[in-house]
Amino acid sequence: QSGYRSGHQQDYEAKKSLREAACGDKKNTKHKAKTGIDPSGYVYEAVDDNRVEGATATIQYSTDGGQTWAAWDEAEEYEQTRTQVTDAAGTFAWDVPMGLWRVAFEAEGYENAYTAAMEVPPARTGLAIPIVSVLSPAVESVTADDQYVEVVFKQYMDTSVLPAITMAGQALTGGSWVDPSPAPNADATYARAFKVPVPAGTKLGSTLPASVSDAVNYAGRALEPAWTGDVTVAPRAAQIVLDYAHTVTHVVGTTRDVAIQVLDAGGKPLEGASVTATASNAKLATVVGDVQRTDQAARTTTSVQALLPGSSKLTIAVAGTSLARTVDLVATLESRCEDRYLQNNGKVIVTIY
Repeated sequence: QSGYRSGHQQDYEAKKSLREAACGDKKNTKHKAKTGIDPSGYVYEAVDDNRVEGATATIQYSTDGGQTWAAWDEAEEYEQTRTQVTDAAGTFAWDVPMGLWRVAFEAEGYENAYTAAMEVPPARTGLAIPIVSVLSPAVESVTADDQYVEVVFKQYMDTSVLPAITMAGQALTGGSWVDPSPAPNADATYARAFKVPVPAGTKLGSTLPASVSDAVNYAGRALEPAWTGDVTVAPRAAQIVLDYAHTVTHVVGTTRDVAIQVLDAGGKPLEGASVTATASNAKLATVVGDVQRTDQAARTTTSVQALLPGSSKLTIAVAGTSLARTVDLVATLESRCEDRYLQNNGKVIVTIY
């Protein structure tokens, strides 16, 4: 251990001197050590953009070629901690000295996971670590309009298996998975939502019994027991309209409102829709407030606060459906012009700020 600490301390001091020379300011060294990049990456479930928040990541080292591993108890000497909790983007990051390292992950409801053993140097960044749920799949919601039944599952499901869906005692056919995503490390695609045509003659306002069975999740676990319940046929959320065409740009330290409108399949305003907003990188930007419901004009507003300069994503979704829309979030250190459009009686108005 003494040799380990001595060698690592020399390596760290060398890194520290290089940083001070590059930055020209010793005061910046501590900040850079705390916001390390090596090793760094993110944890996901099933598909790359389904990041896992709240997983405990522990950095470990080995002095015997990977036969045994120990937690990095000396992390505080390097102005870091040996454990981290992943954020909404599933990220983890350290700045370690040379040696043989790995990261261990634990999360409630998931199997434990580990990175491969990594020699540092070279730098180990952009690590994408899959983590597998131990829970059986479940149905999150079943909704219907006069055209389709849509089933949303709580987990990503194997799209090679089609669920069996009934409504009013009739087996429904002709369905398909909604927006399937490729599995990063397998020849497969996964999705969370399945849509199938309703029985002929289904009318808005009717309430019909339905069932969902025979679905299998990405880990090969079956939906058990089958879901059964009553479904009220109602207008379906089909479009999200934002007052930003592609990019929300704002200055670090400020909060910007984003106006939202939800329309049904006929293009009419959908009152009472539950709208959620999520920022992809909580270190750069955060959403202020909880779930919002649309008013009589099908409108609501969410607020986004810029924390650090950089680019991330803002996703607006309608709860209980597969409907979502994503735009870029760009935070800058100073004000800049942007293109913003407003919906006004079907016309697009571009305003330059």
